Amino acid sequence: MVYLDNAATTPPCKAAIDKINEMLTKNFANALSLHKAGFYAEEEVNKTRKLLASAIGAGDDEIIFTSGGTESNNIAILGAAYANKKRGNRVITTDSEHPSVLNCFKNLEKQGYDVVYLPYKDGSLDIEKLRNSINSDTILISTLFVNNETGVINPVNIIKKIVNEKKSNAIIHVDAVQAFCKIPFSVSVLGADLLSISAHKFHGVKGAGALYIKKGTLLSPINFGGGQERGLRNGTLNSPAIAAMGAAINEFYNNINENYKYVSELNKYLRSEIKANVRDSVINSPDNASPYVLNLSLPGLMAETILHFLEDDKIYVSTTSACSSRKRGISYVLSAMGLEERVIKGAIRVSLSPFNTKNDIDQLVKGLIKCRETLKSN
Repeated sequence: MVYLDNAATTPPCKAAIDKINEMLTKNFANALSLHKAGFYAEEEVNKTRKLLASAIGAGDDEIIFTSGGTESNNIAILGAAYANKKRGNRVITTDSEHPSVLNCFKNLEKQGYDVVYLPYKDGSLDIEKLRNSINSDTILISTLFVNNETGVINPVNIIKKIVNEKKSNAIIHVDAVQAFCKIPFSVSVLGADLLSISAHKFHGVKGAGALYIKKGTLLSPINFGGGQERGLRNGTLNSPAIAAMGAAINEFYNNINENYKYVSELNKYLRSEIKANVRDSVINSPDNASPYVLNLSLPGLMAETILHFLEDDKIYVSTTSACSSRKRGISYVLSAMGLEERVIKGAIRVSLSPFNTKNDIDQLVKGLIKCRETLKSN
């Protein structure tokens, strides 16, 4: 199997698998139970909290655990909008966000919030339009750090400077799901008040994520229960998946620079091989995008057809975000970039990890050449 769909989910690393095994068989108690078994489970949860906080330059008490990126985004966006409505009702995002962000803003729009969807400029956040959109009623700005379809790295650190220039108290939310444990950053340098993370995007397991909440940032709960995670994410903690997330952080954050360099070389090799060997191919991701994501097109062919053609040789890529890939229609992210319809319809996403090799790239390129030679263009 040649697995090149790591932006959708990564294979869990051995350390994460071993840890979740241990938690499910030996340390399975509820982390909030008062007995010793509960205390041992809570210890594992708190180890992960400390690791994560240290990795992003935060305090332990600024991290809450969630089920993943979607829940973190929902708590951040809806919680901030509800808690700060008395200060204003303008909320700002872009037209190229992950569905878990866009659908939150669509929901707020239905509730009467003044929602601004900024267009991308040359594939990334338009800073000038952002500056012109912030007014005295602006309470929240939310954007991706790394775009999940193209790998574009948004200039998130500039947002805080603009907010300060405008003398605004707007809360800044950053969706860092495709960045954490891949690109080094700290929340202070980014200027983030809220930041979302998902474990299965960096070789943890599905069902665990986190939300950084800067001290003093006001959020309203959007679900209710027993008061877990400061009452902001109620429900029994998934301590096995959280502990496995800690194991993955330990492994991949500690090697973040080496992995970035390795994946960058794979990405460079992939780009050169496609340009040299795959007829009429188009690379849609800019040169300065995250090396972990490469969007490319075979214009005249349909993306889904390419995907299934490659799948027959056990080569796995994707078309758009996995959260929207089963919906018909062309990618709104690529449309926002102003690409031709033929290019958009033939676009696939190749997403890499440190587990990939040059041989994987060679197999993909052979598959794309065969695909182009075999299938008839429209």
